[in-house]
Amino acid sequence: MRTLERNYSQLSYRPKEAEPFEPVIFGHYHWLPLKFGKYGGRSLPVLFFTDLNYFFWGVENNQFHGRLRQQAIIVAARAQQIKPPRSGNWEFIVRIGSDGQLDAVSVGRALKTPISNLHRINRFNHLDVSIICQFGRKRRVAAKTMLAFLSEEFFDGKDPTDRNRSCESFFENDDNFALTCRDRHVLAAPKSPRTD
Repeated sequence: MRTLERNYSQLSYRPKEAEPFEPVIFGHYHWLPLKFGKYGGRSLPVLFFTDLNYFFWGVENNQFHGRLRQQAIIVAARAQQIKPPRSGNWEFIVRIGSDGQLDAVSVGRALKTPISNLHRINRFNHLDVSIICQFGRKRRVAAKTMLAFLSEEFFDGKDPTDRNRSCESFFENDDNFALTCRDRHVLAAPKSPRTD
């Protein structure tokens, strides 16, 4: 039987003692339900696709403990390495609006030569969803934009939380992630046009 803990044995965080819980069991994965807050009873993958901002806030502020923390680390790590949903030479395009906020996320053909950042466009061979955390006070809006994109591209425009299993299946499928990449994705600051 394959478990999340076994697949990610290299994680440095280890709980001191086992917590009493009833895991949510789907296939070979055991997703633990949240035991607190308005999302109590939902697994972390469902929380991720329900309230992306809250998920990353919880990770950043150590709101998840024990084995739930291990699973939060796994979901957060995988969320930083999402591969394009199409096979071939594709990349993610992240466009920043003139106000400096996340304007749109899309998938396009990979370019052989990089383009300038003059038009506030960032291109990545895989998507780091945690880039929403770079938007400060507008992070909630960035999270909604990102969730709309993920729903459209990976779930044919349907809400993945209508069927909880879709959320878990997404994170269980290794093919959705560039698991060997260790690149840190930072949105490049837009270049100002020269006024010489």
